[in-house]
Amino acid sequence: MPQCPADCADVSQIPNISNCDLPTRNDNIDRMFFYNCDQTLPDPLTCAALQALADAGQLSFSSPLSNVDLQDPEYVELSVSDCLPATEIASGRVVAFQDKIAIDRAADITVSPAVTAQPYYNQLFWSDKLNIQLSLRYGFVKCSGKVVLANDIDGTPLVATLRATMVQENIGSAATPRWIEYVKGQVNFKGDPLSTYNLPQELANHTNFNISDCDLF
Repeated sequence: MPQCPADCADVSQIPNISNCDLPTRNDNIDRMFFYNCDQTLPDPLTCAALQALADAGQLSFSSPLSNVDLQDPEYVELSVSDCLPATEIASGRVVAFQDKIAIDRAADITVSPAVTAQPYYNQLFWSDKLNIQLSLRYGFVKCSGKVVLANDIDGTPLVATLRATMVQENIGSAATPRWIEYVKGQVNFKGDPLSTYNLPQELANHTNFNISDCDLF
């Protein structure tokens, strides 16, 4: 007879909560952010600590994204017993997106060293991320301002590869075409960055950290 895990240890379930309402959680991914793989994020997150990382070139945020597509995770099966069903483990998940915001960075001679003009700055941003992608780790900013880190169940940042390319799209019609150019990208995670255990980051008082309270972007 197959052994029940409860025979080996006490198992306690999270109970139901009585609630006559049936609410939904209305939120979505607004941005992605990137931090260096040798950098440990502060726990709990604070605006001051994140600002220090951004100022040091260790942290950056994308523009607001559109058409974010959370594709279904891919799974591999791990058989631990011929008498039991195989355990399914999330092996990867793709997050696809579009960045339609054009950024042309103006020259700034009021700082030292002076900043030269950089047209197509949004393309330079994504080119930089492509060049250093193996050194990056990831997180998500929700429309609500909540922050979710792309970690595994043990809290270790997931590794990923990045794709980003320019595309052109006719948002008008054949008779009156109107073309726009934007970045189309996707991140291929090794594991599931948005599994149920990846809750929004909390403050020390167990309320959600809200990045809208910071002045980071």
